[in-house]
Amino acid sequence: RGAAALVKTMDFQCTWKGRKCILNLDWESGFTLFDASKPQKSSRGQLMLWYYEFERLCGSGDDGDHLLWLDFGGDSGRQEVFFEKSPKYVVFVLHTFLSAKTARLGLFT
Repeated sequence: RGAAALVKTMDFQCTWKGRKCILNLDWESGFTLFDASKPQKSSRGQLMLWYYEFERLCGSGDDGDHLLWLDFGGDSGRQEVFFEKSPKYVVFVLHTFLSAKTARLGLFT
């Protein structure tokens, strides 16, 4: 959990709806998907495609192969993201960040 507080953010190359993207997990702000193929004039230099706070995450899963799905609820809340390799490493970081957030709130002993 202490590592999550030190690292704070991680980027993962992926594909979403056929676009090359970067999924950013930030332990403070949540999930942000950036278009990796189109540089933009912004602080990050990439077009933001979507953003969800950690609190919006209702569920997640993966196929153990390439697909990670994140369910943020609502009509457009389920996002499917593809990775070159198994998304297990992304799931590991996600669980580490969520565990650290829970511990910080005093909800995990």
